Amino acid sequence: MESEVLVVCSGCTDNTVESVQAHTKFDKRVRLHVEKERLGKASAINHILSNAKGNIILFVSADTSPSKACFTRLTSKLNTSNVGLVCGNPIPVNRTNSLVGKLVHLLWRLHGEVFLQLNDAGLARHATEIFCIRRGIVDEIPAGTVNDDAYVALIEEEGVAREVRS
Repeated sequence: MESEVLVVCSGCTDNTVESVQAHTKFDKRVRLHVEKERLGKASAINHILSNAKGNIILFVSADTSPSKACFTRLTSKLNTSNVGLVCGNPIPVNRTNSLVGKLVHLLWRLHGEVFLQLNDAGLARHATEIFCIRRGIVDEIPAGTVNDDAYVALIEEEGVAREVRS
């Protein structure tokens, strides 16, 4: 199955809709769904879950800039039959020549290390800003869910292993 890109613009007040529409003209994989009013991230995720055609669904937060190899690295981990959720490891773009930049890098490095330790102990209960799931892990999340990535990680079916870092 060819990949597809589902974009949900929920109450956008900038030119996100126009920008995505421009992409749909030259890339037929891009499909846009516009919600006139802001309905929240849970609504956007539920639209994607119910409209995605593939067996692997990859979620990328709007403020994330994945590397070129990121999608392949994440989805390849789902080729193992007992893996149902794979998370990326965010790397901040802040420079490290300031105190704030150093602290941001430290925070995310510790975040990644804690995730690995929780995963190895079978206690990972939270995904990250970019994650992919095997279809069927979750079909819908409750409206108003604030931490969608934590919700998905928590309801992942028993017996399905997690891979936290790609």
